[in-house]
Amino acid sequence: MCRNAIQRGILKHAPKLLPAFDFLYGPSVTGSCYFYGNGGVRPLGSCLLRDGVQQGDVFGPLFFSLGLDELLTAVRERMRDLHVDSSMVGQKVEVVGPTVGWLVSGGEGHRSELQVTNDLLIVLEEAPDIGDLEGHGAEGEEGRRVRVRIGPPGDPASFLAEIPWQAVRLRAEICLAAYLDDISAVLEAHLLRPFTLALRELGPRVGLYFDTAAKNYTYVPRMFSEALRQLLPEASGLVIVDDQTPGGAPKAQLEYGARQLRVDGRGLLVSTVGIAKLMGAPLRALCPGEGLEADRAWLVARALEQAAEVARLFAHLGLDSVDEAAVDRYGQVYLDYKASAAKLPPDEAQIQMLIARYCLGTRLNCLSRFLPASTSQLALREIDRLLAATVAGCAGFDSLAVLTRATQRRSLLAMRHGGVIPGAEIPAAAQHVSSEAAIERFIFDQGTLLRREGREPDVLRRICERISNRATNFDAQRLTPLESGLVRDVQLINEAAADPEVLELRRSSSRGGEERLRDLAALAGGDAGAVNRGEDMEAAGDGRVVAAPALVSIGRLSEAAGNHAR
Repeated sequence: MCRNAIQRGILKHAPKLLPAFDFLYGPSVTGSCYFYGNGGVRPLGSCLLRDGVQQGDVFGPLFFSLGLDELLTAVRERMRDLHVDSSMVGQKVEVVGPTVGWLVSGGEGHRSELQVTNDLLIVLEEAPDIGDLEGHGAEGEEGRRVRVRIGPPGDPASFLAEIPWQAVRLRAEICLAAYLDDISAVLEAHLLRPFTLALRELGPRVGLYFDTAAKNYTYVPRMFSEALRQLLPEASGLVIVDDQTPGGAPKAQLEYGARQLRVDGRGLLVSTVGIAKLMGAPLRALCPGEGLEADRAWLVARALEQAAEVARLFAHLGLDSVDEAAVDRYGQVYLDYKASAAKLPPDEAQIQMLIARYCLGTRLNCLSRFLPASTSQLALREIDRLLAATVAGCAGFDSLAVLTRATQRRSLLAMRHGGVIPGAEIPAAAQHVSSEAAIERFIFDQGTLLRREGREPDVLRRICERISNRATNFDAQRLTPLESGLVRDVQLINEAAADPEVLELRRSSSRGGEERLRDLAALAGGDAGAVNRGEDMEAAGDGRVVAAPALVSIGRLSEAAGNHAR
């Protein structure tokens, strides 16, 4: 990224950081990048670094994000001023100002001139094909026309009109986000191509080039692939990667698809396969109907691949019990990695346990956060087994088999209850629900804020509506497969919370829980109304104990976000 773009971002959002930026990256400060040969200790060459931020600089991520703001702002502005094409038929459009058009009636001879403004709803009915716009460029712009409907579709008072193509714009508010150098957008299909072209055109302004096709692609659920082909003509340069694309792995399939793109850089690469890892977890929509089990199997396979990568790292512990359990599961692949892996000394049990708990066991947390428990638990179970083997090894045993099944499970409880390994198998359902709750609360908060400012993206509004209607859809059995997995996790949590043994454990635990806090407050003479909030059990007016509402409600999931006790 260009450092002048970073400087502009700092000046806009955090001007007090300019002295720090000038000290680290000013004109007189130039770092170097050194090149080494395979296994060499002396550099073969070097080059000066006049752009970007230094790896390891604590200010680096912040400075990069501030510089990226200029690009994100420019992309948003571009998407609010799009020329229309045939892929946008059916969308609401606007005119750039009072525009002279022609009323379309029964025949070509009955054309009356009229003035079109944005006072009434305008919906695009016909527009030039993408191929025509690409092929002729600016030629013939004066003669191009689009057909629009003035007024709500279906209203007898609405009518058709033809207006100049140059006067029509699609104003799109997009749901755009960035995490360091990863830029993502949730878009309607007709916005995919203009968004991709905007990134490629505007990126060089800040020193970023989105020309690596295999890394700049769009994921579309497979059930919409045919609709996308019909929406975008061949002239758009659309290439779709699906499960039948050669390659065997998602990355190789994308690389194959990228080689099919046209050379002018204006093609669109779409994958219906999925994303192998996004924010630490695989992404693939569970499409109802035929192929649903294949979708689930794909997610499980990607999760198991991540578990296998983490399992290899246990070789660095140098524990025989761990090696035995890993070889039993992964065989020669683990042995090959272990052969060249550095190992901890055998008398460092404390360090071995700390690394296993804090570094290795937590590496799959993202799976339990972003996938239903039914999808993530197989992978998490693999790491649970190696964690139990670590406990056995640190206790002086050479084999996990020495520990009974009950002892193995008990050996992990301290980690889970201490919050150290929330990604383990048993609490996966709770981790998934709590993460979904936090995400949904964030979505609602952002949607409310943008709605007040008049900038709420249509796709964000639809997501909020879907979440708000989840309880109704549950009663009507209209849930998506992913929502069904979320409901199963919620039901599991509520069943556990209502278990008498669990209630008694929470009541007697010195670490608290709603029941213990209510009891203590009651003993202290606290206000009964304030104490007895009805989270689990309530006392009725006649002294009876009645069942309380469920701990987590599928219709009010966001209320569970940030609630530590829940």
